[in-house]
Amino acid sequence: MMLSKKTILILLLIFFVGFTLGLFFYKYLSNGFQDKPENAEDYYKKKYEELVQKGEDTIIQAKKFDDQFYYLTDKEGRTLYTYKKDTELKSNCNEECLSFGRSPFIAASIEAETLKFYTDPLHQRLNLIEREENIIQFKWINQPLYYYDWDKTEGDLLGVDSEDWNIVHVPEDFLRE
Repeated sequence: MMLSKKTILILLLIFFVGFTLGLFFYKYLSNGFQDKPENAEDYYKKKYEELVQKGEDTIIQAKKFDDQFYYLTDKEGRTLYTYKKDTELKSNCNEECLSFGRSPFIAASIEAETLKFYTDPLHQRLNLIEREENIIQFKWINQPLYYYDWDKTEGDLLGVDSEDWNIVHVPEDFLRE
């Protein structure tokens, strides 16, 4: 069976249109219809600038304890802790451990690429780690961060209740860089 030139042209046109539409939908479906520019660096810099404009660019801060040392808190002043059994790449405080009043310091609305635009020494040491339950948790100098649920007010340090838990000491030179 021989196809006419007209039939071949129509088939080629249908193939070309289908291929073009497929690429179009693949591009927009793969990035979730988000309006990201081609340059990812610009996109994340813009996200950081939006956080600054909204006053939401502070994630962590250092507080002084009785003129003795600085320790790490979230932006509301709640103390952050590390767990000695964690590794650089993994949080080992899971179901049983969390049942003793521990909660991961969750990174709900920030992307790792946005963190690189922070210029202060505290935030430059902040990063993200994915937990087993697919939750993104903050880590500081490769240590996953946690809350102690019974710390209710700014300055509470009740979570140092065993040798496995520490408050995060912040060296003074981190504050001067």
